[in-house]
Amino acid sequence: MTFSPMNLRRLASRLSVLGVLCPLLAVAATDNDVELDSEGECTGYVVTGEAGGGENFLHKNRDSSSWREGVALLIPERGLKVLVVQTDTGVKKHGYGMNAVSGINAKGMAAATFAGTTSEPRPKEPWDPSAACSYALQHTASAENYVKKFASIVTEHGVIAGMSAVVSPTEGWKIEYAGHQSAVEGPYLDDFSPIANAYTITTMKPHDAGGWSRHGRLRKCRELLERGLYPNTQGEPWLRSWDIVKAFDFARNEEALENPISGEPDTFGPSALPGTVVGGSDPRPVCDSLPWGRSGRCVSAHIAVPDAKYPAHLSVLWWSLDRPTIAPFIPLFIGVTELPAAIDAKADFEAADRFQELRQLLSDHPEYGPLVREVWQAFETRQHRRVMDEVRTPVRAHLAGGRKAEAETLLNAFLAAQVDEVMDIAQKLIAKIQTDTAAKLLPALGNESAEPSQGSEFVTEKP
Repeated sequence: MTFSPMNLRRLASRLSVLGVLCPLLAVAATDNDVELDSEGECTGYVVTGEAGGGENFLHKNRDSSSWREGVALLIPERGLKVLVVQTDTGVKKHGYGMNAVSGINAKGMAAATFAGTTSEPRPKEPWDPSAACSYALQHTASAENYVKKFASIVTEHGVIAGMSAVVSPTEGWKIEYAGHQSAVEGPYLDDFSPIANAYTITTMKPHDAGGWSRHGRLRKCRELLERGLYPNTQGEPWLRSWDIVKAFDFARNEEALENPISGEPDTFGPSALPGTVVGGSDPRPVCDSLPWGRSGRCVSAHIAVPDAKYPAHLSVLWWSLDRPTIAPFIPLFIGVTELPAAIDAKADFEAADRFQELRQLLSDHPEYGPLVREVWQAFETRQHRRVMDEVRTPVRAHLAGGRKAEAETLLNAFLAAQVDEVMDIAQKLIAKIQTDTAAKLLPALGNESAEPSQGSEFVTEKP
């Protein structure tokens, strides 16, 4: 796709007027003294059509205080099959599969929710956004109908404020909501849109946003996305198509941005963001810090890619089992009919607990971070080859030949093998860090200078 000057002006205009009320803040606007805060600070994007190389992408980096995630699979008698990622607290509160941090259905529709402001006047018994997301995925067959269904829930019941984004094999949409109010934007065709919580749709104004500047995280999210879409440093409008490898990199860069985003510091109310530096750049990551300097929690990343030809089997939700800088992405194909116990939200969240142990070790021993990233990148390189050779090509052949059961058996076996390998590698990494660091504490054993090795013992095949 080539953007015409008119299209570029339209896109620039849309992005420049994004009036975003900043969640996770408690800041007084200069005009109306409205205080805003939030329990989560998720970021992401929608990329569609030619901008995605012919595929549609929905991405979410999840910031939260709730770490433990699992996967739920619902195959209802009425409604559509859905696969969702949900938290342990969500299972207890809403039931298995009934609230979606992110999810995908048998029509290839993928949706996610992004927390908004919690200082809204709430309805007496509002729906949780993640419950509305799960319900809409089960009961709608198009992205446009998803946002309509979500809007009807908002009108009838009220929903805790935030945003939901959805992509299908053909288009993308967004809906923002607060109490009983909502605003819809779409369709996105051959286009992209960054997401940084409520509110980015200019018609959604539950508060007067007149005194607010741009939201710094939205600007960072957009600029980071544009680095992949528009790599020419002179700003020439030629498009480089998005792909899953760039999506993985984006998720990790959002959490641990090595290069600062340029531009003027954003101001909120009477003062500028803490952490800004001379020259107007802000070196903090997009997804893992709060405006007043307190460390945030990037919990996981989710990247959904619908399949246009076989949406009920090969639409996929790539899920990092923990924060993306310390965990790999595994593909959750909607065509599976059973889940490995380690990731099944019905079970004991074994995978979540193992990666929590790894995360805590890396917090104490950050020198092992490069080793862990190298190991998972090697795993993902091999995994990508296997997805094409062992999954997509044979599954398409089975489905073209009417062999649905064989296709589903293959998808089940592949997911089980992926989870087994990831759990094994994670345990080896944990054991290595524990052994090495224990040796450093015992110089009498002769291991005073023990350093992280290169990680070749964790891979069975060179990428």
